[in-house]
Amino acid sequence: MTSDPRRAALDILVRLETSPITLDYIMESFHEGTGLSRRDTRFVNALVYGVQRWRYRLDATLNALSDRPPRKQDPLVVNILRLGLYQIMHMDRVPASAAVHTAVDLARAVKRSWAAGYINAVLRRALRDPQVVASPPAGDDPVQRLSVIHSFPPWMISRWLERYGHAETDTLCRAVNRIPPLVLRTNLLKTTRQALSAALQAMSMDVRFSPYTPEGLLVDRTDGRLFKCAPFDLGWFQVQDEAAQAVGYLVDAQPGEMILDACAGLGGKTAHMAARMQNRGQITAVDQDGRKLARLQKEMQRLGIDMVQTRLLDWLQATESPPLADRFDKILLDAPCSGMGVLRRNPDAKWKRNPKGLKRHRATQRKLIAALVPLLKPGGILVYAVCSTEPEETQAVIQWFLKNHPQFAIDRQPSSLPETIAPLFDSDGILQTEVHRHNTDGFFAVRLRRG
Repeated sequence: MTSDPRRAALDILVRLETSPITLDYIMESFHEGTGLSRRDTRFVNALVYGVQRWRYRLDATLNALSDRPPRKQDPLVVNILRLGLYQIMHMDRVPASAAVHTAVDLARAVKRSWAAGYINAVLRRALRDPQVVASPPAGDDPVQRLSVIHSFPPWMISRWLERYGHAETDTLCRAVNRIPPLVLRTNLLKTTRQALSAALQAMSMDVRFSPYTPEGLLVDRTDGRLFKCAPFDLGWFQVQDEAAQAVGYLVDAQPGEMILDACAGLGGKTAHMAARMQNRGQITAVDQDGRKLARLQKEMQRLGIDMVQTRLLDWLQATESPPLADRFDKILLDAPCSGMGVLRRNPDAKWKRNPKGLKRHRATQRKLIAALVPLLKPGGILVYAVCSTEPEETQAVIQWFLKNHPQFAIDRQPSSLPETIAPLFDSDGILQTEVHRHNTDGFFAVRLRRG
C-alpha cells in the first residue's frame, strides 16, 4: 500500500475507469487496507470523489488547454491531469504550484516520465489562463452547456430538461453535486436517538436530528472513527438515508408477521423492518450474492437481531414453483435499478449509466415483481422500491404491473406512518423523493395490496 495519498487516489481512479467495479466497493477495500493517516485518508476521499463528480467539466477544461482529447490518452496520464486540475479548481488549501509539481512527480513515479513535460505544460497553462478554468467552452446548446457547467453526461441533461425544464434541471444538478451528509438510522432495539446523538456529540461530531424520520441522525463531518467507536460496536446504528428509512415505514412490518425481503443486499432495510417488528416474527432475506448475505448475517449479529433467515436465490433463474413454499404477509422488493437517485453518493455512476440500461432494468424489474405475486397472502402487502427517479423504472413498472395483475391496487399510506414523513409522499400515497426538493436521496416506492 502506497504512503502517497495522490498515488493512492490515482490507483483508485484508474482501477475504476478500467474495470466494472463500483466506487463504493473500491473505497471500502481501500479503507480496510490503508496505512495512511486519517488526514491523508480524507484527502484521498476528497480527490477521488471530487474527480468523479466533476469529470466531464475537468475533461472539457483539458480539451481547451490541450490539443489531445482526454478520451484518447493513457488512463494514467489523463487521471494525473484530472487530479492536478481538480486541485487547482476546487482545493483552495492546496497551493496551485504544489498541484503541478506533485502531478509531474506522480507521472515519474508511475513510469510515465515521457508524459511529465506534457503534464507540466498543460497544468501551467491552467495557471496562466484562469478564464478557461473558470469557464471552459460550452457553446450555446443548452444540453451541452449544462453538461459542462455541472459535469453530467449530455443524455442525462437532455432527459431532465424535458422533464423538469431549464431552471429546475439547473437546481437538480447543483443539488446532486453537493457533498451529502452521512445519515444514520438509530437501532431502537438497542438505544434511543437522543442517547445515540449524545454519544456522538461527546466524540466531537456534528450531529442533528433528521427532519423526516424518528430514528434518523444527520452527521455533517466525520471520519473513520465513526465505524470504530463504541456506539458502532454496540450496534446502535446503521448508515441509511432518510428516503430509504421511509421505505421501511411504508412496509409497516408488524411483530409476529412473516416478511420477505426479496432483494436484501447488505440488509439495511432488513434490519429496519426487524427493529420495527421488535425482533419478533420472521424475515426471510433473499439475495443472489452469497457474499452479501454473509455480511448481512454478520450485521444482524452486531445489531442484536435474531429473527432473520437468509436464502441464496436468483429469482430469475429459480426452477422451483414457487421457489419459497411459504406465503408472506408482506414482501419488500427493493429492486435492482440504475441508481440514478443516488448519484450524489455514487458519482461514478454518472459515467457508467446509459439510456439502454434503463430499459434493461425495467425489464428485470417487471420480471422480479411478477415472480413474487404467488408468494403473497390474499390481502397481503407488496412494496416495490427503487433508488431511482427515472420514469422507466418507477411509474412505468407500476402501470404495467397493475394492468397485468388486476387483483392488486395501490394501498394508500399505512395509518402508522409518522406525520414528519408525509412530505415525502405524493397525493397518490406514493413515496417520491428528489435530491433537490427534499435533500434526500431520490427514491420511489409504492405500497400494493393484493385483493
